[in-house]
Amino acid sequence: MRHILHTKNLALFSFFLFYLLLVGCTEDASIDKENDDFPRTSTITIDEAATVLESRFLFPETGLEYLNTYVFEFDDKDELLTYERLARIADAFYILDELPEENDDYVIVQEADANYSARVKAVLNKLLLDNVPLVEENVVLHVDDPISLYDLYRTLDNLTKNEDIRSVHAQVDGIPVLMYHRFYDDTTKEQFKGRGDYLDAESFKEQMRFLDENNVQTIAGDDLVSYLKGELQLDHPAVLITFDDGSRTIREHAYPIMKELDQVGISHIISARPRYGKETEGRNNLNWHELEEMEPIHEVGGHTHNLHWLYHNDRTSFLLHLPIQEVYADLNHSFELLNEPLSFAYPFGQYDERTITMLKEIGYSYAFTTQNGTIRPGDDPYQLNRVNVHDQLSIEEFSNIVLTEHR
Repeated sequence: MRHILHTKNLALFSFFLFYLLLVGCTEDASIDKENDDFPRTSTITIDEAATVLESRFLFPETGLEYLNTYVFEFDDKDELLTYERLARIADAFYILDELPEENDDYVIVQEADANYSARVKAVLNKLLLDNVPLVEENVVLHVDDPISLYDLYRTLDNLTKNEDIRSVHAQVDGIPVLMYHRFYDDTTKEQFKGRGDYLDAESFKEQMRFLDENNVQTIAGDDLVSYLKGELQLDHPAVLITFDDGSRTIREHAYPIMKELDQVGISHIISARPRYGKETEGRNNLNWHELEEMEPIHEVGGHTHNLHWLYHNDRTSFLLHLPIQEVYADLNHSFELLNEPLSFAYPFGQYDERTITMLKEIGYSYAFTTQNGTIRPGDDPYQLNRVNVHDQLSIEEFSNIVLTEHR
C-alpha cells in the first residue's frame, strides 16, 4: 500500500542501524567519550530497549508487549537484547525483502543454538553485504552476544542526526478520527445552520481539498485495525473519516468530493432506516441502493438497528436502558443486515462494559466513542476517540487537528 514505507528506504534505515553498531561512529556521536553515562560494557535489557526505541522512533506505546507478540518471545523483560533479537526487530519493523542466499565468501554470523533462525543470518547479510564494504574480509558476529547499551544509544544519536533517515522513518503519533453527521447547502442553510450536527457542505469540500493538497492520507477500516496492533507504520499524516446516522446529505455533498479526490471513509448506519424503491421518497436517510453505490469509497459501520434514541427523563441511550437480551438482539440483527461490518459507533457516545462485551461476542472489531482525542497503537479498540468537526471550526483549526499530530 502507498502508506507503507518503501522497502528500499526501510533497508537503508536498517543498514545504518547495524553498520553503526558494528563499526561505530566515534567522531560525531553526541555522547561524550569521557563523560558518557553508559559504560562501554553495560548491556541493555529488552524492557530498556523497548523504552528507548519508543522514545526515539515513536514505536507503539505498548512496545514491550508488541515485541513479545510480534517480534520475538521472551520469558523475562530483563533478558538482554542480543544481535539476533535486534536483527528480528529490524526484520519486523523494516520489511526486509529480497534477502540474499548463503555466501561462503564471508562469515557474518555464527549460529547461537539449534533453534537459531537462518533468516537472522540472511537479514544481517542483507544489511551488511548489500550496502557497505566490510572493514575486514571475514567478520564473525556471534548473534547471541548482548548489545551494548552504550553502542545502542550512540547508534540512535547518529541516526537522529541524519536528515534522510529521519524523513524516511517519520511516523504518526496519533491519528485523528474525524466525525461528521449532516450537511447543509445554500438551499437549506436558513433551516439548518447553527445546529450542532450540521456542517456547511462548502466547508467540508474545503477540508477534503486541504487533506489532498497536504498529502494527508485517508485510511480504511482494515488499515485502522493494523495500526492499532502496531503492524502499520505511516510515512505521512493520516486521518480516518467517519459519518454517523446515515443522512442522505452524505451522498449529496460528501461522497462526490471524496470520490473525486480518491478518499475513503466509514458511514455508521442505523440499519432500520434505509429503504428500497418508493419507500425512500421524502426520507432523509440513505437508502440501500445509495449505500451500495457508495460502498467502494464509504464502507459501512454499525450504529444499532433501532436503538438510536434517548430517554427523555434522563437523556440516556436506549442502548443502556433496555434489557440485555433486547440490546443484543438489536446489535446482532444490525451486524447481519449490514454484512458483518468491522466498526461500530456508540449512539450519543454512551456505552458501558456490557455493551463492549456484546460487540466483541457479535464480531465487531472496534468501536468509536464521541470522546475527543486521537488514537494510537495499543489503544482499546472498543473505546476509540474521535474529533467532532463542527460548523464553527476554521480551516486553520482543522489544519492543526490533522497535521500537528504528525512528527
